[in-house]
Amino acid sequence: MTQALTHGIKPAKQKEVVFLCWAAIFIGAGGIQRLYVGKIGSGLLYLFTWGVFGIGQFVDLFLVSEMVDDYNRNCGYNLPGAYSSPLAQQQVVVNVGESIKSAISEIQTPQGEDTASKSDEQAILKACVDKPLTVALISVKTGIDPKRIKSLAEHLEAEGMLSTTITESGQIKYWIN
Repeated sequence: MTQALTHGIKPAKQKEVVFLCWAAIFIGAGGIQRLYVGKIGSGLLYLFTWGVFGIGQFVDLFLVSEMVDDYNRNCGYNLPGAYSSPLAQQQVVVNVGESIKSAISEIQTPQGEDTASKSDEQAILKACVDKPLTVALISVKTGIDPKRIKSLAEHLEAEGMLSTTITESGQIKYWIN
């Protein structure tokens, strides 16, 4: 611990000590536990109000353990079994939208039938966004031949992009997962 102090690193706080500080309320000194974990403002408030008239002190009984963990995490200590701050490279979030995905697939596929198939698939998916639709209604919305819709819908269903529902009247309706 003396090596940590000589290098300017704050020593890790101990949970046992913070509970002893919490118990200082019994000798009239509330808030010592907050001062121990670096919460100076609320620690002084607790100190001058006897732990906010005992209510805050009682609530802190359940919070002090997490206060110590927070303090230690903020000082750079990696606690076993506790949540540690994620590294910078872990905080990157990549959201690839459908339009970007389709643009990439158009670049990778040659022009012709495959490209027309992809745009027809997209039209079918867009048509099924609001509610489940039959092949006939999809054909009306998209202008695509019903036989082509049926084969593309089966392909999209196999890919996990569309689901089917069979109504009580026996109609097959397609909808997006």
